Amino acid sequence: PPPPPTPCFPVQVATSLCHGISSMLTSWIFSSLIYALTEISYLLIIGDCGAPPTLKNAVPLDKDYKDSYLPGHSVTYTCLSGFYNIQGKLDVITCLRDSQWSPLEDFCERKFYFLLYMFLAISLGMY
Repeated sequence: PPPPPTPCFPVQVATSLCHGISSMLTSWIFSSLIYALTEISYLLIIGDCGAPPTLKNAVPLDKDYKDSYLPGHSVTYTCLSGFYNIQGKLDVITCLRDSQWSPLEDFCERKFYFLLYMFLAISLGMY
């Protein structure tokens, strides 16, 4: 009679199961390695975005401000004192794969205009 199969774990496990698990593990390790190499080569080829752009009425909220950011990193801005964030306008930019920052419209407006608008709206009975 043939010898019994050698278990691949401390407990008795069927040989086909051992090979299946081994195959899945090998596949996972291989795909993880390919992913890691792709990310490394991507960073070597693409680079970074540099410092986020300077805006006239806002500053980056990030306390760990850097001179360079990798693709995929986002920076959130906050309005300067005396300005408010216009509802519906984005205050976040993202470093894109082409080493450029995503576009960002002015999203801060002087509080004076908001107060004037509210005063007129209340005075005219619109609010």
